[in-house]
Amino acid sequence: MGDGTAAPAQKPRRNADPKGQNPDDLLKVTFDVRREDRDAFNAAVKAAVLFEGHKNAGSFLAYIYNRERERLEQDYNQGRPFERRDKPLPRGGSFQKQS
Repeated sequence: MGDGTAAPAQKPRRNADPKGQNPDDLLKVTFDVRREDRDAFNAAVKAAVLFEGHKNAGSFLAYIYNRERERLEQDYNQGRPFERRDKPLPRGGSFQKQS
């Protein structure tokens, strides 16, 4: 705010409007995986919960999601965050290298 006080923090909302402005909102993310991969992951989640302190499959997936994003930023963007996109990724197509 203009008077030097910080704006009140917005509370994260589950399944919020994807076009909203609160970066802490929790959004549903869906994608397809092979049944065998899903079943193997579900079995591995038990170890992640028991031995690594993750609360559930969702928290473990969020951890993996962010660790891989950080690795890609480190490897391909000098450790800086990639430019944010507010649009979903294209479905079904492949990405091509920009030349």
